[in-house]
Amino acid sequence: MGLKVSADLYEATFGDLYDFVDLARGAGITRDAKVTQMPIENHEYSIDHFEVELPSGNVRKAVDLASIDRDHLADVLEAIISTDGDARAALSELKELRDRLL
Repeated sequence: MGLKVSADLYEATFGDLYDFVDLARGAGITRDAKVTQMPIENHEYSIDHFEVELPSGNVRKAVDLASIDRDHLADVLEAIISTDGDARAALSELKELRDRLL
């Protein structure tokens, strides 16, 4: 049995929706999986919240890529590419970026 997660829609923030999606992504839920839409009681056509059942196992929140400095990452990768893949000069920066992804 998995873990059922829901996202209430009343006064929901984008952060609430991001967290809901990140949990699903971290559990391996695919983009084309259907989201269960739970109606408001006695209101068949008004949605109260979304639900998804996450599979058993190692469920973790997906990495928040918004917190990564994309320009810095692009610069580090460009430096590695320009040295024909020799990443030794950028090793400390790569370790830092890796740690932020975990």
